[in-house]
Amino acid sequence: MTPFLSVVSRLLLVAGIVMTAFAADHSRPLTEMPFRPEFRGLAFVAGKVNGERSIEFLLDTGGSGSFVDRELAKALGMKLAPGQASVWGNAALEVGVAPDALLQVGKVAFRTTAVVQSLDSMAPAFGHRIDGIVGGDFIRQFVVELDYERNVMSLFRTADYQYAGHGAKLPISVVQRIPFVTLEVSLPNGRRIRGPFLIDSGDAVMTVHICRPIAERQRLLDGLVSTITETSRGIGGTAGRITTRGEMLSIGPYRLLRPLVSFTDDTSEVRANPEAVGSIGIEVLRRFKLTLDYSRKLLYLEPNRRLKQEFIYDSSGLRLRSAPPSFTSPYISRVVEGSPAQQAGMQPEDVLREIDGHDLHGSDLEFARNLLYEPGRSHRIAVERRGKRIEFLLQTRDILP
Repeated sequence: MTPFLSVVSRLLLVAGIVMTAFAADHSRPLTEMPFRPEFRGLAFVAGKVNGERSIEFLLDTGGSGSFVDRELAKALGMKLAPGQASVWGNAALEVGVAPDALLQVGKVAFRTTAVVQSLDSMAPAFGHRIDGIVGGDFIRQFVVELDYERNVMSLFRTADYQYAGHGAKLPISVVQRIPFVTLEVSLPNGRRIRGPFLIDSGDAVMTVHICRPIAERQRLLDGLVSTITETSRGIGGTAGRITTRGEMLSIGPYRLLRPLVSFTDDTSEVRANPEAVGSIGIEVLRRFKLTLDYSRKLLYLEPNRRLKQEFIYDSSGLRLRSAPPSFTSPYISRVVEGSPAQQAGMQPEDVLREIDGHDLHGSDLEFARNLLYEPGRSHRIAVERRGKRIEFLLQTRDILP
């Protein structure tokens, strides 16, 4: 905790409440809060709902509003009205609406109209419950800095904020409380596309996403040789995606080589902004200290040590899950065809018991993913299959060369 924050002992209530309890040095943040990274960077921050239940919120710049899990809302006795939400995988998802929800993120509380929807579909991929998501209704009230090296989120007052870093300043558009930045993607078939891309801190699956209808109109997929076809799941359902390795991603003055580019059937970005091309996810964002200033429509990108790291699609071919409600040992939900895992003989429904001598439990889902992420490694893996223990030697390699 910084000396500045050590003098702050009471809750900061925003959205109409004057914030006068802070020092006049506006180069310092109003507050800083650590976040817990998952899936190589998704930010989970501590918070509360209606001042009662302590939870973790997923920070999602790709969403215009905040979500509360339906089961949690029921337990808290939140009064709901019927509504609809446009979400990933569903243009008109039937939801509940809590018109005067009090959400707290770190020491910051704010009132909002929260969307109430079951988030159970997300839980197996994370290996724990997802109780809430905070989006543009929270972010727009501050200048928000996300430091992906320190795993810290800092909030600054918008009125007199002055950027003091050394990053590039890029203009953004903010549509329905969602930020878009112009960038260019070039592909190995000689084709390229430039336009507004949604900045999505809640997307761990896709590095760069291009809406497939747009890609087909511009014939971006023509002649692409090396591709992988899979299915992605969001709050509203599933959508197919084709992923290839691009030639270059240009964002401001930065050039990122051989990015992963996915073409998906989902068009949520275009529903929010008809000018949009697609989105960029956490695998791009985690290479920077990222500062979002919605009030001035600016994005600051300050590179960190990850800037030149190679983009890795997947090195094992294992799609791991952990089953609720107990979230015990991770299991294999899918094995990618032709992957190291398939070649080793691993199968869907195998339960992971051990990797390189480490006993695995439900809380080890993230540990297992990180361990198997790097290519060029050898791992001894023990699974349970129909009550029998079977051991494999897994030689990792990136399955999208």
